[in-house]
Amino acid sequence: IRAAGAVGMGQVCPKALWQVETGENGAICRIDAPEKIRKRVELRKLGYRGGKWGIYLRAPDLYFEIVAKYGDALVPFGQMAQVRYAVKSGCDPFFFPLDITGTALKEESDPEAFRRRYRCLRAEAAKGKVRVVRAGDGSEHPIEAKFLGTVFVPEDDIKNILLAPEQNRQRILWLNKAKSELKGTHVLDYLKYGQRENFGEGEVVPDKPTCQARPNHWYDLTASEGTRLLMPKGQQYGNIVFYAPEPFLCNSRVYNLTAPVPILEKAFAAILNSTLAALWRCLYGRALGREGAADIMVVDVKMMPVPDPRRASPKLVKQLEDALDAMGGRQIQPFLETAFAQCDSSKRAKAMENDPVRLPPELESPDRQQLDEAVLELIGVQSTVQRRKLRQRLYEEVALFYRQVRILELQAMENRRRAKKGKVASVRDVAAEILESIEPAQLRHFPADFLPAGEPLENVELPEGKAVLYDPHDFYDAKSLSVGQQKLTFRHRAQAELAKLHCDLDRRGFVRLPVSEESCAKMINAWQAYLATMRETLEPLSRERTEDVERMEAILVELVRLLGAA
Repeated sequence: IRAAGAVGMGQVCPKALWQVETGENGAICRIDAPEKIRKRVELRKLGYRGGKWGIYLRAPDLYFEIVAKYGDALVPFGQMAQVRYAVKSGCDPFFFPLDITGTALKEESDPEAFRRRYRCLRAEAAKGKVRVVRAGDGSEHPIEAKFLGTVFVPEDDIKNILLAPEQNRQRILWLNKAKSELKGTHVLDYLKYGQRENFGEGEVVPDKPTCQARPNHWYDLTASEGTRLLMPKGQQYGNIVFYAPEPFLCNSRVYNLTAPVPILEKAFAAILNSTLAALWRCLYGRALGREGAADIMVVDVKMMPVPDPRRASPKLVKQLEDALDAMGGRQIQPFLETAFAQCDSSKRAKAMENDPVRLPPELESPDRQQLDEAVLELIGVQSTVQRRKLRQRLYEEVALFYRQVRILELQAMENRRRAKKGKVASVRDVAAEILESIEPAQLRHFPADFLPAGEPLENVELPEGKAVLYDPHDFYDAKSLSVGQQKLTFRHRAQAELAKLHCDLDRRGFVRLPVSEESCAKMINAWQAYLATMRETLEPLSRERTEDVERMEAILVELVRLLGAA
């Protein structure tokens, strides 16, 4: 165990032979350790953050040295800027269609053929009044341009920091008018299409929990606000925070960020793209299985210590902005050493594990080095010689981190290949393995974590057997649930639906259900929203383990069951 990693655990580290004591609130109150260790931890600057002790276990010595010496220049992101979830549409394939107008005009030059295929006039599309879009299910639709906005959806080939408008082909449905005001429009036809389609999952679009919860119209996303700073939730072997030419809305895989002060927005973008920020992201992020990818959650971003741009002199602000301009238009390359990127065998990778670091091309780029020099000067490293030494150590630590990630990735890839040749793991085993790879902090327990606080509850016994709801329009049994051979009648429909959810998740015997209809409905909606969020994490992990669509869906179904049993 790393010595500083034991901080806050109230344990003796046998290797370093020092002890930490914490108060009732978890704050560190005493260290029994050599002076060198106490200086390295620098409690006043490190502080108590709560819930992320894994950072200190994973962190290299350099992390503690930077915090100890330059901690005054580092501020938790959430204390000086905002990070917020982007648009949570409830159904991205419907709300975020792809603009294919240019392709449509090229493929159909005949006006009549264009009208038959796309159900709109070619002249209107050519003038830009109407756009032809492709929804996530592959269907093509005309929509008036005034009812579409721009939304940023990260793609694998977008690796440049400074975004260009033409890179943004995804659109967002953008209207707040009532349907009665939309008569005769193409967008009304598109809304009607959404009312009868579920886009491959669950309910039709208006009945999806997020859409139902909207106060005005189920399709109204216009309360969302974009920003120019865009941080992808997930990244692999690198760190990019995009800087847009204008405020962009994003899908749920990107966070919208603000700067501490608007005038420092570009300088802040430079800081967030520095290698120091990349190391911080390595430590505060959450690995997705063993495939080299990692997500960072909103709570992690808020805790992440970031150099404060408000400390920068005008000259240093200019240096940061110039550095961003210099590297912003090119493709940012991975922070992975070339030898490990080209290696396809975990055995060979393990043999190179202790070799001296050979910096990847990205970390040898003069524009990146210019940026990192400016960021190190910002945190207080005044000597040019010291900055270069610290920068070199920083590069080596980042390269070593991703070296270990690559070794684990190669091992996981080989395990998958062996599984294909030999016995295929069961759906249940695969789902259990995926769930074990998720950080416990991301998991919520049903029903305990979803019960409304302070609300009256009642005990109900749910027997074994298949649970089936009666028709909601049944005069006598709309509030009833058939379980096996028994019929159970509840206070209201929402309570019956909640009881069925318990049965579906194998929660039998005596269970506690809220008394009020509103609380039951809120509990169901909270569970469905949680499932939708977790699915964003679980789908990529399931896809890594099988290429069979039916097997992947079976794994996801089993994961839902396991989440309910967690």
